[in-house]
Amino acid sequence: MIADAALKKLLQSQMMYARQVAERGAFWIVPGVLTLGYIVFPAIDQGYRVEKGWTKDPETDVKMVQAAKMVRMEAYFAAKGMPMPGTKPAAAEEEEEEEEE
Repeated sequence: MIADAALKKLLQSQMMYARQVAERGAFWIVPGVLTLGYIVFPAIDQGYRVEKGWTKDPETDVKMVQAAKMVRMEAYFAAKGMPMPGTKPAAAEEEEEEEEE
């Protein structure tokens, strides 16, 4: 019984200490989170933030414009019956593969 009473008293003192620390520490939660966000968030790589969906990809609009431009160029050259500049006809690619072998 003496051990139980001592254990109970020790547990109560530990609970009181934990409550005091929690009350004192609660005041530091908001400044701590703000400081962490101010220092750590900018240090995170932008690609990682975009991948996780935290921020919008800044190059999305540029990629969409470039894709639309390529579609228009392909349609224009197909209508003219000309190969698109910078691309090789399929026959030329096959000849290069045969020469490499």
